[in-house]
Amino acid sequence: MGWMVNRGVGVRGGKMSAVRLIAVVACILLLATVLLSAVLIAAHVGHNHDHHGLAGVCTVCARVAVAERLLKLLVAAAIGAAVVLGGLAAMGFAAWAVGTWAVRATPIGVKVRLNH
Repeated sequence: MGWMVNRGVGVRGGKMSAVRLIAVVACILLLATVLLSAVLIAAHVGHNHDHHGLAGVCTVCARVAVAERLLKLLVAAAIGAAVVLGGLAAMGFAAWAVGTWAVRATPIGVKVRLNH
């Protein structure tokens, strides 16, 4: 990875790479979405229902329902990401363990004298 830093892809001297910048912006937007959805739901918990609007639908109830669905979707995505990352970590650990065992299983790994 050292060659990437020298080409300006990594963080060096206060510069931020484009990929890292996109990740930071995505995290900030995700956090803002979650917080604003929670604030909307908390602010309109005990509102007066106005079911005399368009087609008898309360606009506040509709917006709260959308915010609730958004939060449920984000929770499902976070659980899926955790499962995938956990699986990748388990596979990485298994590959490391097999690689470590394979090195020890060679004659040199177990320090066998190889002179005839």
